[in-house]
Amino acid sequence: MNLEIQQLCDSLDTLATATKNAWGNDTLMIEAIGWQAPALTRHDLAFLASQLAHDIRAVDAEVTTFQRRNTYADRNHRLWKHWRDACAPPH
Repeated sequence: MNLEIQQLCDSLDTLATATKNAWGNDTLMIEAIGWQAPALTRHDLAFLASQLAHDIRAVDAEVTTFQRRNTYADRNHRLWKHWRDACAPPH
């Protein structure tokens, strides 16, 4: 995983933990703060950050796997071409 992407995911995980630990109340924020606050709990807000980190990690893993598959396919194609050009009998 790219270092910057990993740092982003770690920061999102830290944000999720800080969000859960910053406030001990489990009521909706709109009830505790007022109409200008979202109708979410601290756990809902923390989930958004941790889920985003999870999704980014999952996408990066899929991209890495896709790139690896393409690299293998390209390598196999080059090996086949080399064998065909160097070892196959002439037509």
